[in-house]
Amino acid sequence: MNIQSKSGSFMQVNIQFLRFLAAMSIVIYHAAPHYLAAGGADNSVLHFIRLTFYGGVDVFFVISGYIMWVSTRNSSGLQDSAIFLYRRATRIYFGYWPYLLLLLLVLFFYDSGVDNKTDVTGSIFLTQHKHEKLLLPVSWSLTYELYFYVFFALLLLFPKSASVKLLGVILTLSIITIFMVWCIDIEVLRKNFRWVLKASRFYLSPYIAEFISGCLLALYCERRGKINLWLCAAAFSGFVGAAVFYQVNKVSGADSLLDYPHARVVFFGPAAILLVAIFSEAERRGFVPFAKASLLLGGASYSLYLSHTIWLNLFFLAGLRPAGGEAAYTPAFFFVSAVLLILAYSIWHYRYIESPLMKFSRRIIGKLENK
Repeated sequence: MNIQSKSGSFMQVNIQFLRFLAAMSIVIYHAAPHYLAAGGADNSVLHFIRLTFYGGVDVFFVISGYIMWVSTRNSSGLQDSAIFLYRRATRIYFGYWPYLLLLLLVLFFYDSGVDNKTDVTGSIFLTQHKHEKLLLPVSWSLTYELYFYVFFALLLLFPKSASVKLLGVILTLSIITIFMVWCIDIEVLRKNFRWVLKASRFYLSPYIAEFISGCLLALYCERRGKINLWLCAAAFSGFVGAAVFYQVNKVSGADSLLDYPHARVVFFGPAAILLVAIFSEAERRGFVPFAKASLLLGGASYSLYLSHTIWLNLFFLAGLRPAGGEAAYTPAFFFVSAVLLILAYSIWHYRYIESPLMKFSRRIIGKLENK
């Protein structure tokens, strides 16, 4: 079941719901430390969250590649390429800049200065991919989104058959780089293959493999490729289980894969691809359980992703996060209330700020197309 939007494009409803689930997993991941700081007890559930829920970003990357291919199946040439780039860039910036402004207001109100290491220009225009140098750290993923949008816009200049071959070449180079950086000692690479490290940090980043995999998955589904739901579900569980096992037994610290994206993508990349395949195939078979809610929540997922760390920190700065010594249920109450409030605000922001801004951007491109 595909629902057609007013603009004539098709919205994959289950994929929209998966976008919401991915965003919510990241919200929960970042809310968990606040739960502990509020006096909540650590347990196996929280440990599992710390080991896996940040993988929601990997799901976002695969979905992005998937949607890009689906939404441009009939597009090619210079004009279509330019229109695609304009729409995707305005989608990113018009959704991001209001939250950057909100963050600056919060910093000003609480008299919190900007760290000297912060790349302000890179934070505004999303040209900085290192989260520790960004005003809004979660925006690091948007830099990769923009990079791949430019890459994909260039692909639209070629026939589809050539685009598929180019995607295959870049995916192969990215995968080779992933295993080179993962398997070879970093110091050896620094001394002998500095170009590999430099390219792998961004241009051949492992995250690019996730984008391209999303494109190729969409192509596979477009050609009516067979997808076994049970087999995909079992494989997804296997990759997630392997990620947990690897972190617990092979590297130190619960968040170690966050510092090793090449190892991270080996586990969470395939898991994300399988998850997108499951949700897409379920819709192709007519299983769309929450159509209206999926479109609303999926639409609000970008706002949910960008807003949650701002609000969590604002709750702390305003003294709304409890500390130890409260009733046993207080940390859990704070955790649930905070997540629900962030979700409610994100939906409101999507409907009354983000959507009007996107309508404005569409009017601009409409006028330019009619000239």
